[in-house]
Amino acid sequence: MSSASLDTVASRYAIALFGIAQDKKKEQKFLDNVNDFATLLKSSRDLMLVLTHPNVKRADKQAILTWIIGKSQYDSLFQNFIRLLTDRSKISLVPRIAIRYSAILDESQGRERATVVSAQALTPSQRAALKSRLSEQRDCDVVLNERVDENVLGGIRVEIGGRVFDATIKRHLERLREQLARS
Repeated sequence: MSSASLDTVASRYAIALFGIAQDKKKEQKFLDNVNDFATLLKSSRDLMLVLTHPNVKRADKQAILTWIIGKSQYDSLFQNFIRLLTDRSKISLVPRIAIRYSAILDESQGRERATVVSAQALTPSQRAALKSRLSEQRDCDVVLNERVDENVLGGIRVEIGGRVFDATIKRHLERLREQLARS
């Protein structure tokens, strides 16, 4: 199955999970649950292999899940969701479902996430000014996810809503080189 197809299937499950969470007014709890389970699957290659392997019996997979879930604080409806994904051989989609669920929750709460890449951590005043400006431009609350990249010489690059705003020194130098090449 292609990556786009997997994203489409994951999106459908995320929408269904969000609907259940909304009905029970547990949107944040389900986000915590799905993120935690996605982290567990990503950190344990062996667990992912057992839960996705076609030669492992369904009953054995369910027994493993029962043991894992017994050690967790997962909501009972979320536990059923994980069992369903395992039965339908879709458990490997949990990390994609977590990403999509988070986006759906953000959208429902009028929030958008922006990734900010810079050479060094933003100061509190820079962070506040950038957040304010982006929130004003996007007409919603913007949550900044900051990443320091030592390959960035200076400036910042902001990724939000599928767009990239590159104000790094590297990009300025590239533009200057393009202009000189045209001259």
